[in-house]
Amino acid sequence: MRNFVQLLALFILTLQVFADDFQKIGFKDCKSKFKVLDVQASGCHLKDTPTGRKLCEFKEGTTPRIRIKFIPDETVSSLKTHIKAKIGQTFLEFPMADADACKYGVTCPVEEGKEYVYEKGIEIIHNYPKDETVQVNWMVNKDSGKAVCIIFLARIVA
Repeated sequence: MRNFVQLLALFILTLQVFADDFQKIGFKDCKSKFKVLDVQASGCHLKDTPTGRKLCEFKEGTTPRIRIKFIPDETVSSLKTHIKAKIGQTFLEFPMADADACKYGVTCPVEEGKEYVYEKGIEIIHNYPKDETVQVNWMVNKDSGKAVCIIFLARIVA
């Protein structure tokens, strides 16, 4: 019985550590049609830039997660994730095995006026540029355009 209680306590502590890994990040809304309530990231070491903006440092070889809380202004049957990084003046697409946003915490169709939490991880692979500040454009699109669009600064570190 004592071992069971110790194991249960360890399990609860582990869950709390993983839950606490998410933190609010600095982001800019880029003309979202839906109302964006909150944006958080796991695996983000938050830094201040010289201009006062927030920047997420992600470690190479990890899979950080982005969590976006939003309220749709209309009912939509499907949503797709689209991620780009602006490096200098060039936008690069992040390859995605499965862009279906309805598989990442959101149950589709999403209904007008209800609150949803989308959560998706992206693997930081070894050939992404390191030690360079990039602008990440993270979009959750509906058939007729942007539903959620956020921009945040990120840097990959070894």
